[in-house]
Amino acid sequence: MSGTDMGVGGDVARCAMHPSIAARGTCERCGNFMCEVCSEGGARRLCPACRERTGEGADFPLDRHSWSINALWEYCFEAFKREWLMLSVAMLVAMAVGMVAQLAGNVASTIAGFTDSVALIVLAALFAFVVQTVVQGVMGMGMLRVAFDVLEGGRADLGRLFSQMHKAWRYLGTALLAVLVLGVPLMLLFGLLLVVGMLVVGVPVGVLAGEDALRAQGPLMVALFSGAGLITLVPALYFGMPVYLLQAHLAFSEEETPVGALRHCYLLVRGQRMSLFGVLLVMGVVALIGMLACCVGILPALALSQLLLGGAYLALRRGSVLEAHPR
Repeated sequence: MSGTDMGVGGDVARCAMHPSIAARGTCERCGNFMCEVCSEGGARRLCPACRERTGEGADFPLDRHSWSINALWEYCFEAFKREWLMLSVAMLVAMAVGMVAQLAGNVASTIAGFTDSVALIVLAALFAFVVQTVVQGVMGMGMLRVAFDVLEGGRADLGRLFSQMHKAWRYLGTALLAVLVLGVPLMLLFGLLLVVGMLVVGVPVGVLAGEDALRAQGPLMVALFSGAGLITLVPALYFGMPVYLLQAHLAFSEEETPVGALRHCYLLVRGQRMSLFGVLLVMGVVALIGMLACCVGILPALALSQLLLGGAYLALRRGSVLEAHPR
């Protein structure tokens, strides 16, 4: 290796486009040195000149007025084939970190369970909830940040998994707000439907307070619970659809409040619910196929699902009133 290669031998390699800046890599097409600016923090494989010649790194091609599930699949699958290995590794790392957080929460709850203090048990349960929610949210946003890079022509950089840590409390606040404005009303609706159903068929509401009484009613209570659940599912799907975009929106946007994030996700989904529902169904099928492949394909399947979710968000954002907002 010569003395001009990456600082070896005394001379520091300089970026071909920015000679005053030290190089941090080389273009895979022309071999020219690239700095952090040219490689966009290591996310790009090619220098700006080669990206312009090849079209790599061009803007995401789909928008809310022209996208379709088929077009989204074709684009995301091509991007997946280019970076499938590193995307799968990123998914493995994200899942591993999430499992560690879950283990930490379980350990705290178990230790508190050995005490007679109700306060400690409650605090341990709260600690477990916060840790798992925050870590899974941060990893989810990080995985989507990796997906955005790939969808925009870049490479899957594992370091980007941890690029969303500064948004941890913002994500927690947004998740809690979503539970408050969506989860609580849906639970109340389910309870109301269940009670009404019990009154209609003549089952005393008091049976809900006793396990033995519930068992005595047997199939009838199962039918009532199932009926209430199915009816509640309709508004849950309609009003809950935007929540699937929360992680993607927070990962994409640098400055966003919990209220703003929730409002903007509802704005993006307006008029697009059926299309987004179709994408979620495709994601579910992809994940199921990965599991059926003796679990060997679960990591790439989940990685592809994240690309589809990230692509759906980018498509819904492009051409919307949010497009002009800063990232």
